[in-house]
Amino acid sequence: MAKMSKDDLRARDMLSLLLPGAVDDAVVLAEKMTARGKKHPVAFFVLGYAALMRGDRKEAERLFSRIKVSALTDGYCAYQMALFDQANEFWERAELLYKRATVLEDGFWEADYNLGNLYRDRYRYDLAFDAYTRALAVKPDEGATLFNAALTAEELGDLDVALDLYQKALPHEDDPAEVYCRMATCYHRSDQREMAEKYWAIVADSYPDSVIYPVARVVLFARDGDFDQVESWCQAAFARGIHHPILYGRLSYVLLVERDEVEAALDCVRTGLDHFPDNTVLWQVMIISLAQQGRYRQLIAIGEELAQMGVSSPLIQQNVAVAFYMTGRTDHSLALFEDLIATFPDDAALKTAYLGVLAYSQEIPPEKISALYRELGQKISWGKAPLKIRVPGDRCRDKLRIGFVSQDLCRHAVARHILPWFVNYNRDKFSWHCYAHCVKKDDMTARFEKLSDQWCEITNMHDLEVAQRIADDGIDVLVDLSGHTAHNRMGIFPYRPAPIQISTIGSNITTGLEAMDYFMVLEGNITGSDKENFTEDILEITPVPLEEGIAMDPEVVAQIGGYSPIALDPPQVANGFVTYGCYSRLEKIEPRLMEVFVEILKQRDNAVLRMVNLSFQDETLLHDTAAWFTARGIERERLKFLPPLPLDAYKLSMHTLDIGLLSYPFAGATVAQDFLHAGVPFVTRFDDFSRSRDGFLLLQRTGLHRELAVRDYDRYLEVALTYGQDIEYLRWIRKLAHDEVARGKILDITTLALEKTFAQLWRQQGGTIPWGTDRG
Repeated sequence: MAKMSKDDLRARDMLSLLLPGAVDDAVVLAEKMTARGKKHPVAFFVLGYAALMRGDRKEAERLFSRIKVSALTDGYCAYQMALFDQANEFWERAELLYKRATVLEDGFWEADYNLGNLYRDRYRYDLAFDAYTRALAVKPDEGATLFNAALTAEELGDLDVALDLYQKALPHEDDPAEVYCRMATCYHRSDQREMAEKYWAIVADSYPDSVIYPVARVVLFARDGDFDQVESWCQAAFARGIHHPILYGRLSYVLLVERDEVEAALDCVRTGLDHFPDNTVLWQVMIISLAQQGRYRQLIAIGEELAQMGVSSPLIQQNVAVAFYMTGRTDHSLALFEDLIATFPDDAALKTAYLGVLAYSQEIPPEKISALYRELGQKISWGKAPLKIRVPGDRCRDKLRIGFVSQDLCRHAVARHILPWFVNYNRDKFSWHCYAHCVKKDDMTARFEKLSDQWCEITNMHDLEVAQRIADDGIDVLVDLSGHTAHNRMGIFPYRPAPIQISTIGSNITTGLEAMDYFMVLEGNITGSDKENFTEDILEITPVPLEEGIAMDPEVVAQIGGYSPIALDPPQVANGFVTYGCYSRLEKIEPRLMEVFVEILKQRDNAVLRMVNLSFQDETLLHDTAAWFTARGIERERLKFLPPLPLDAYKLSMHTLDIGLLSYPFAGATVAQDFLHAGVPFVTRFDDFSRSRDGFLLLQRTGLHRELAVRDYDRYLEVALTYGQDIEYLRWIRKLAHDEVARGKILDITTLALEKTFAQLWRQQGGTIPWGTDRG
């Protein structure tokens, strides 16, 4: 590297003071240097850093702007600025500065090493490995670089390369137990179990008190989905007096997600926090556990107290923001989200959660929401280059390979919508491949796995690894079933592992990804100018009933919401009162509609309102909502408010409704479908924007839209009052549903349309298939 001047040496002295945190001393030196007229870039860097620590971001940016020119010519300055940007999550700028530093200074291996760390943090393992390789070419025996390069090769699935690098790293490690554990893990993953046990034995015999040994075993068991072993090894470690936050975190996760033992999970977290009171991960598990129980107010109180203690994270604060939203404090929620995003501008998961809340705001125009999703799409896509795959014209296919990516292949609304696709698709012409992010597994998960031609669980795989697997499987059409919902795997799609990529079902909002070719909806769902708010081309499919001879398995009928038998008399015949039902989440119901509900009850003394709502897990919120109604003159006994019900109880509860009330402006396709399967007509208000049209489209397909779909609240009230007490009309609707279910059939209106659409798209891309688009 170039010879340093006296000012350069003083500058490095200043920077060395920043490392132990002696910022004030560094500032004194920087101020002296600038007072003497010296314009050394590091002096401005130190002053900018100090301004940022004070929270004066504007002044920090002004000072940093003074050294941008110097960073063009001074490799060390560029390097220090990159370190700072990386620590503050300005990923793109840090990347450019590290690269600039390596150009300006020959042999600057530290810049390549930290560039590798930057790429690892952003899951770009291919680029990270290249950077580490360049650093090792200059300094081949640097232990940290060897170890991180080995970790990266392991993530890429290059296990032989990883083993070689771990072997080279061993002599440079003060505590080799972790290296031996990593080598054992590599052998285990490559099915060399005897070699794996050899290295596990080295750790067990030579480092019996090593904490890393049980931690590594537990992490590997969790990756393999062997949760019994996770629990066993954690308990054995605790019994031996070995404690580590990862052990408590993994065990609490198993108890919470796999065993559904929420209180046991909370007890495990509390015990872990007794040992590690400042551990952010354990507090995150605590917060997530409270969120799953709907204990939002307790969650908020703990989150705010943690922030005062200085123990916080984007995930904790994100859950606090969601809890504010779930308890009706939308302004607090959005303000906290905006503060978090200003602090962590590149956190894609945080922005996803924020936009999920923002999407329910009626005050934000759709075009602004669309622009924010496009920004998110750019963040998710950053640094991800398309994989090399064969174009459609070079693929010989007897069957089209369709891949589905989803975290909801369990007892979830999405699964109930798509289950008929898997039951009824043409197995002679298509193969269905599932890439399942299994946050939760249940009997529905097992059914999808059985119905799929190929099943790949991607829960513990990073995006690039999944994308490479999809490319290797030769998937022709890749379908996202999530949109920007919780636990989505949007990060897979920028790698373009398939020639045709489609998003559908998850939400009626653009993914914002340039790599997503199409957004698929039923015909009429997205209209007019709404189409301009999508980065994707809108792909409309026209429902096509299957042949009369194709019948659904009765068990499948039950799981997607079929009801058998259905009593022909509506419940009011026996009850003597009308039961109106709204099963939509509170945030989907605008205040004006709530006033309509009040008016229905005022005009019909013989009516009750049942609301089943996720937010009612919080008893305080349930009571507050009931108090809102009673303050408007509605007796409490006429309000039947319930938290979420298990699926079987949810289905049975539909039998006891006379008429449904669909939410507005967000209609909810699943609830609408469930109402009709139960023989319960529903009133829906619809408009020209897509999120209001699900109920209307369903009624349109069944011919009921003329009576039940309305454009304004006056008509909504009139229809609810009229048909709610029309016993003959209610009997007629129930008879229609009863006849369908009694025959054990629900005609699948989308599978054939999907098949035709996939085949047409394939041909448009230059692909060939030896059969037509018809089913015969």
